[in-house]
Amino acid sequence: MKKTLIASACLLLLWGALWPDTEAAASEAKYYDNAKVVRIKSVVGEGFVRRSYDEDLEEATPNLPLFENDMLGTTDGRLAVYLGRLNYLRLDADTEVVLEKVPELRRTDLALRLESGSLYLDIENLDHEKGIEIQTADCGIFLLDKGVYRVNADPGGRTEVVVFEGIAEVAG
Repeated sequence: MKKTLIASACLLLLWGALWPDTEAAASEAKYYDNAKVVRIKSVVGEGFVRRSYDEDLEEATPNLPLFENDMLGTTDGRLAVYLGRLNYLRLDADTEVVLEKVPELRRTDLALRLESGSLYLDIENLDHEKGIEIQTADCGIFLLDKGVYRVNADPGGRTEVVVFEGIAEVAG
């Protein structure tokens, strides 16, 4: 009788240890296929983020998530944003950019508005032609192939596009 009681108590303890905890499973992080978020890769000097829902400035720090319609910029420094699929956006000093469209997970569609300053785009993967668009005060730039691109927008409204590698289309 004593052995049977001990054996059944051991089985109950074993069953309780192996049974999945439904509360813990419910609180686990979920994986979203259609997530639209990019992250700051690095900041050298001073950078900032203005959220689409807030007027206050937030300090740009590595791994900070960025969403659609967020504005990011630099005052005295440089900032790099990882866009996914080995694509990078890099901002030079005194630059302001609005992220109008952020790529979904495993996608490369992107739309930026360069308010002022200079940016580099290092594009290793592009899903389709014109999938990445940069708007400035006087023109729209569409990337047609992977490559390295620089866009400068001066306060007078003049835009300069430098293509180091790749193909871009400029519409004024």
